[in-house]
Amino acid sequence: MNSNCVVLLFFGVAVIASNSVAIEQPKAESSLKNAVQPISKPEPREEAKPKSADQPKSDAKNAVQANKTKIVTTDALGPINTIQPRMECSPHNGHYFMIKNPQTGLVLNACEKDIKLERPAKTQSQMWTLQMAGFGKFYFVNRATGNVLDIQGGGRAGARLITYPKHCGPNQQWYIHNCGQIASVIKDLVVGIEVIRGGNLCGSRALIATSRRGSQNQVFEFVPV
Repeated sequence: MNSNCVVLLFFGVAVIASNSVAIEQPKAESSLKNAVQPISKPEPREEAKPKSADQPKSDAKNAVQANKTKIVTTDALGPINTIQPRMECSPHNGHYFMIKNPQTGLVLNACEKDIKLERPAKTQSQMWTLQMAGFGKFYFVNRATGNVLDIQGGGRAGARLITYPKHCGPNQQWYIHNCGQIASVIKDLVVGIEVIRGGNLCGSRALIATSRRGSQNQVFEFVPV
């Protein structure tokens, strides 16, 4: 073999070896790059921010207001001097009134057990308040005695009205009508003033339970004090 052939053979081997190295090097670099490249961390999830301390209170307050229900009991005086369903009834809530007959100008005055008709003086014996006795029914409680308006002897027409310790009997329970009548739960009986011919009603025990007629001696108004 001459020298030219040897040189060509050697040159060919060198070229093949060089290409082989060039091919392997990128693979090695790629493997190294993959091996060195750090593992990407997952992005942290944004946590829900807690509501401020004021916000839950506000939400709770709004919820209460939305579901708030008015308690309906009674109101002392409406525009026409009738009991209206708005005011809480209690002998200790400070809402007292006098029970006045407009025709005579006299009010109910509790003298121990007796009830007399007297001129308005705003004394405690002339002050009354209401207690619930059931749906639409009331007790009239006198401020001075703590007793309630009572039909003496049960429930019959013509019986005197007195005050008596509360025992929850029907002769102590009353309805209040828009016309101004104070009606017993005992059928057809209302508070009325006995007509005394030629007599002076002031200071008399003329308050009775009487059959309903709609006359002026059966009409009363409630004067706040």
